Amino acid sequence: MINVAADPDTLTAVAAGAAYDNSWFPSPAGGNTLVTAEPASGNHPSIGVSAMPEAATPEVSSPETATAQTQPRALSLTLNSDGRRHPLLNGVAILVLACGVCAFALGLYHSQHFLPSVLGIAAFGVGLVAQMMSATREQRILIVAGLVAGFVGMGLGIAHGGFG
Repeated sequence: MINVAADPDTLTAVAAGAAYDNSWFPSPAGGNTLVTAEPASGNHPSIGVSAMPEAATPEVSSPETATAQTQPRALSLTLNSDGRRHPLLNGVAILVLACGVCAFALGLYHSQHFLPSVLGIAAFGVGLVAQMMSATREQRILIVAGLVAGFVGMGLGIAHGGFG
């Protein structure tokens, strides 16, 4: 087993087979620092970790005194999860989804072959460009769903006769 230390001299001494005191342990006082026991050979460095108050959580003594720290979020359907408005991108995402669903639905009918082919190609082409410009995760979800539906609708339309 190889012991790794933060000090290159200690690492060299361990690799050479010198005695090494492996006595690292977290501080029981609060977990804010790592301390070491007094090394036997004197070559073990002390390492400190700075306190992170933003990561500290209040201790709860019993479940009865525990209160909910977070408020439940209200269900909101928005494509602007980043806090900014993207009206053009939102409109394009909805357009791609609508064209893709229409292409898929029309592609299921054998007599309809021209319209799903055109709608599928349009949804696929516009969707690829919109995917590159999308700003939020929600937009990307709608765009990819429209891309897939448009591609399948285009394939069904072409399989049923395509543009002819």
